[in-house]
Amino acid sequence: MELSRMDAQLLRAIEMEDAVESVLADFYSSFAHVLHRDCGIPHCDAREHWNAYARQLSDSACEAVVLGGSESGRAEGLRFAESFTINA
Repeated sequence: MELSRMDAQLLRAIEMEDAVESVLADFYSSFAHVLHRDCGIPHCDAREHWNAYARQLSDSACEAVVLGGSESGRAEGLRFAESFTINA
């Protein structure tokens, strides 16, 4: 599932934070899977790597990416893995 920032704000306003959290969990799960598969980074360390990697984004851009759910997580994981491999 994917949400726009406006959808997420609406869901939070009507106290459906669980739906937003589900999309965020999908993002982090997909991101972690790619990091583990391509870089050997343990799943438990993926959020820390995302936080460091996402510092280059504005807050609104970061939120938009994370609200993209599993497909966005996969895409960002692949971008991270590419830069991780180059810089390693």
